Amino acid sequence: MQRSAWRAAYPGLIPGALLHGHWAEAHARAWGPALAGDRPPLVFVGVRDQTLVGFCAVAIPSDDHDENGTVAKVAALNVRPDSWRSGVGTALMDEALAAFRSDGRRIASLWVLAGNHGARAFYERLGFRTDGATDLFGDSGAPVVRMRRSLDDG
Repeated sequence: MQRSAWRAAYPGLIPGALLHGHWAEAHARAWGPALAGDRPPLVFVGVRDQTLVGFCAVAIPSDDHDENGTVAKVAALNVRPDSWRSGVGTALMDEALAAFRSDGRRIASLWVLAGNHGARAFYERLGFRTDGATDLFGDSGAPVVRMRRSLDDG
């Protein structure tokens, strides 16, 4: 599911050889050990007609090196391309933000590919704004920006 979402959303943002090669496969396979580890991430899933259509993995607190304990992070949000704009992504984000609030966090953060204008617009509609932090997405060389929002506004 993650591979199909990436392959639909990232053409031109991540080199095609990576999206369709071992790099994307390795990222997808990394979920097994992560979920079976000592501290598995909290993952919300979207299911429609008994089929996984999306997921949102979060880090509470954020594992970004420059964050303090008041920040929680959306580590991954992926929705199957045939379920885009169906409300799945919004519902998953609503669950993640509710979990952050119930855990006492004050700020939500996430990283998004700088050129992924559709995703950035989605996050902006949910109240996220860029905070000036930048990085690269793994070894893909693709630039990412950090977005944050307050959790105090309900």
